[in-house]
Amino acid sequence: MDPLLILLLLVPLVTGVVCSRGAAGAEVVSSAKTLKEKSPTEEYMPKVEEPAAKLRELPIETIEGIGSVYGGKLRKGGLATVEDLLTAGTIQVARICGVSEDVASRWQAMSRFCWLEGISEEDSEAIVHVGIRSYQDLANAEASNLLAKVNQAVTEGTVEVPEGYEFTLEMVQDWIDVVKSFIADWQRPD
Repeated sequence: MDPLLILLLLVPLVTGVVCSRGAAGAEVVSSAKTLKEKSPTEEYMPKVEEPAAKLRELPIETIEGIGSVYGGKLRKGGLATVEDLLTAGTIQVARICGVSEDVASRWQAMSRFCWLEGISEEDSEAIVHVGIRSYQDLANAEASNLLAKVNQAVTEGTVEVPEGYEFTLEMVQDWIDVVKSFIADWQRPD
C-alpha cells in the first residue's frame, strides 16, 4: 500500500469551501461577501487544470492562504508541493512560515482535500473552516448540515469566496460521496 495514501487517511484534516455556478432546481447558497469587497490574502493562485491531480504536481500555493510570501518561505524550507506540505510536520511548517501551529494545521488539512476530484482549493478551505478534520469526518457528515455551516461562515465573512461562487446541496453531497469512494477504494484489498 502507498505510504502517502496511508498518511492521508491517518492524519487529521481541516476543511474548505464548495462552489457552483448554479444548477436548475438545485438549492443554491451564495456569498454575501466576496473577494471584490475585501482585499484578497493571496497574491498568486495557480490554476489547477486537472481534477484529482497528483499531489506531487500541485504547487504549494494551491492551498488557500499560501500566497507568494509563504510559498517562497516554504520552498526555501524544501516544501514546494501539496504532497510536501502533507508529509511535513505541523511544527516544521509553522516555524518555516512564522505562523501559529493552528494555521499550519489548517493548511495541511486543506491539502488533504483539495486534490480529490470535485473538491477545489476553495471547497477545501470551507470544509476545514467548519470543522471537518479528516476524510472520515467528511464521510460521516450530513450534507444539509454541512451546507448550512458553510453558508453561515460565508455570510459571517469568516470564509471568503470569489464573486459568483455558489454552494449547493448537490455539491456538498458530491464531496461526501467522493470521500466515501476514496475510503472504500483504499480499504479494498489488492
